[in-house]
This record gives sequence, structure tokens and C-alpha cells, in this order.
Amino acid sequence: MNWFARLLGVRNGAVEPDTADPEEGVKSPWADFDWKSAENGIANLLERDLREFIADNGGEEFYSVAVDCNSLYGDILLSANTTGALLKKAREYSSSASEFEIAREIEEMRWGFGDWEYHGINFAKDEGHAGYKRELPDSDVLEHPDDREMFMECVTRALLRVEASGALDGMRKTVDFKILCKDDEEEFAEAEERMKRLRGADS
Repeated sequence: MNWFARLLGVRNGAVEPDTADPEEGVKSPWADFDWKSAENGIANLLERDLREFIADNGGEEFYSVAVDCNSLYGDILLSANTTGALLKKAREYSSSASEFEIAREIEEMRWGFGDWEYHGINFAKDEGHAGYKRELPDSDVLEHPDDREMFMECVTRALLRVEASGALDGMRKTVDFKILCKDDEEEFAEAEERMKRLRGADS
């Protein structure tokens, strides 16, 4: 069961859809979808939810604000974490109290969004995730890899726009603070490369 199903406790036991690459030459079913419009809507929602979150938690020091995604289902979970929360969780999970083991656990858990102190900030809102889903293709799944990458680029660009808007200015940040948009089971390096590429393209 994927991370999003565990979070909500639903998926009705359905079997995961086949996500194998489509036949060569098959056009993406969402090739003509207006991703720019989706980006605008998602950016507005992220900025709204982040500004409200910072107003309530501005005294804490954060090392990241990230969007935890599952591109197959079009899931968007706005998340944030502090170094203090990371250290606390690493101590809980560490096999020993040694500094070496705790440091190793910290590095393993740093980008494990499911263990973050503030995971799925947008789910605490009255509308929850529904507003975000309305900005996306009206489909249960995005099986085509081109659609899934377009989704990831759309959300990444939206997060970059939030950063550029100044919405994060009121947040206390570590010197190595970064924003990130990462797909479920995607390697950190892949997400970081996409972020750098799109940041450069938009600058």
C-alpha cells in the first residue's frame, strides 16, 4: 500500500494500476491539458496555506519546506520540518544512543517526508486536498510517464513561484534551508536536479 493510502486509510484495497511504460508512439492522454493554468492554481493554494502556516509556527526554525507528491494519483502534500524535530525522530529510531548512529539516522530521515513534524499541512484546512485536486486532470490516475513528469514539473514550478513571491520571508530558516518537490519513491537527487533545472529555466 502506498504512502498516501496509509495516510488516509483508504484505497479500498484496490490493486495498484499497471504503470509500465506505454507502447512506443502512444500519445499522452493529457498532452493537451493546460498545465500552466494548473500551476497558477496550485501556486496560489500553496502560498495561501504556507502564509497561514508560518503565521502559526513562525517561531520555529525550519530546514525545508517541501511538497510530497505521488504523481500517479496527483497527490500534493505540503510539508515542512525543523532540525529539532528531525533530531528527536532520529533519536527515537536510532539503534543506539551513539552520536554516529544518530547522525546516520538523521541523514537517512532528512528527506523522509512521512516522518516530518509537519506532513500534509494542507490536509488540516477545511477544504483539505480537494482544492488542489480540482486544479489537475479529472482522472483517478496519471499512468503515462509524460503526464507524471508534467505533473511534477507543474508542482515544482508552483513551489518556485511561492518562494519568489516572498511568502517564505517570515519563516525562520537554517543556513542550508531549501525547498523541494519530490515524487513518491523518487530519489532525492532526481528531485533536486529537476528543481535546479526549472529554477534555471525560470530565472
